[in-house]
Amino acid sequence: MCLYINGQHQGGGQVDIDYDSHVRDIDGSYLYLSTPSQGSCAGAKPPQNARPTGRLVSKTFTVQKGYNNLAVWFNLEDTLRYNKNHDWRFLSNKNFEIVHIDDIPPRLGHINGTIDIDSIQSVCHENSFDAVDSVYLYRGATEQQQMLGFHTLREGIEGERRPKEGAPIAIPLIADPSGLKGQFVFDSVYADEYAVGYTCTAQHDTEETNGSGFEIYQSINNIIVEPGRTTRVEF
Repeated sequence: MCLYINGQHQGGGQVDIDYDSHVRDIDGSYLYLSTPSQGSCAGAKPPQNARPTGRLVSKTFTVQKGYNNLAVWFNLEDTLRYNKNHDWRFLSNKNFEIVHIDDIPPRLGHINGTIDIDSIQSVCHENSFDAVDSVYLYRGATEQQQMLGFHTLREGIEGERRPKEGAPIAIPLIADPSGLKGQFVFDSVYADEYAVGYTCTAQHDTEETNGSGFEIYQSINNIIVEPGRTTRVEF
């Protein structure tokens, strides 16, 4: 099977989201998706009315008797890079799988966490009267000094990462026997290793301020999320 990314970049023209292969950027705009691989696939060419910007050559997969409901499965975070001449490029024509959707095992897990209100949160708030609390989720073994905000401009520390997502702190009405605990949840994340960082300066993580004044107050590393299971963490 030969798979082609569809569409073409023409002088920054508008992406047709019903037709062109595309990526939705963090600002909500739609940009073209392409690959460095071009041309035919084992002598086969795309339809004449197609606008291919690259091809993916599939690995061997099983065709089941009857109906085959297939999906292309790959990790965009590992394989996408921005290119000023081509918007977003999928760098590998082999780093993906073709899977039968009905056979996909659960690959998602969950993170449920708590934060101690009387110690960690109250101390963080001492230096920030207009504090906005949040917990940020980072992929991999990310140390606290490597944790950027969504809008931080700083770069240069090896291993720096932007968060995958953020979660607000919910304060329950009933105190835990060990004290008042704030709660946060990251629901349906891919099974992998993660780190989380707590901040009470999320109000500074904005495009207008370029993240000036934002910092991670405390972090937890080496969080392993397993498929179909909930991992619990505690600040």
